[in-house]
Amino acid sequence: MTDYQTAPAAPIAAPKRSNPLGLTALIIGIVAIIGCAIPFVNFVSIFLGLVAVVLGIVGLVQKNRTRGLAIAGTILGAIALIVGIVTASVYAAAFNSVSDALETSAPASTDQAASSDEASAPTEETSDAAAAPAEGGRTVHYEVTSDGATLGSVTYLTINDGQASQQQDNATAAPWTKDVEIKDEGLFSSSVFSLVAQAGDGATTITCKITADGKTIQESTSTGPYAVATCSGTAK
Repeated sequence: MTDYQTAPAAPIAAPKRSNPLGLTALIIGIVAIIGCAIPFVNFVSIFLGLVAVVLGIVGLVQKNRTRGLAIAGTILGAIALIVGIVTASVYAAAFNSVSDALETSAPASTDQAASSDEASAPTEETSDAAAAPAEGGRTVHYEVTSDGATLGSVTYLTINDGQASQQQDNATAAPWTKDVEIKDEGLFSSSVFSLVAQAGDGATTITCKITADGKTIQESTSTGPYAVATCSGTAK
């Protein structure tokens, strides 16, 4: 009599669950891509693109989650972020060129028509103005705190005087702070600030805070494993 041995059944892999962060990143990325090339609106698209990238990356690293939506959201967010920064720089350069052209073409006959007594007064005022110290810049303070020893990542974006600067710190110690000097003068009358931070291993809470000119622009707290806190705002 022949014995037949049945081969052991292969283990069945657990089905992957849905990815809410990936879906959120995709939606935000779509909204960001719509306005990334529109003047002034692209500032909002830059911030939304940054948020989409961060949420997409977090969605990708989550275990046993579908990744298609997270990948799409990350790609759309990155495109909106890059296009928004490029178009903002182009528009700023164009507006500055127009402003310089208008200042250069302004008539200079007004000063020549003044009398000699009146002409001497502006000279003294000019001398006094030159002796006075120039008005200093302003400081934006970015801050992230957490109950964990480290932070997964911190990304901050500053848009001021028609220029955008972005920097990201990964696996950095908590608390984290950064001061950025901004200009008072410039083409645009307001500045845009953004701060996105993710908690590190073992942390249960994370808080981000943006302060400008000694006033709190926004403060936000998130809780849970690998929580993400987002702050943004403007200052004039």
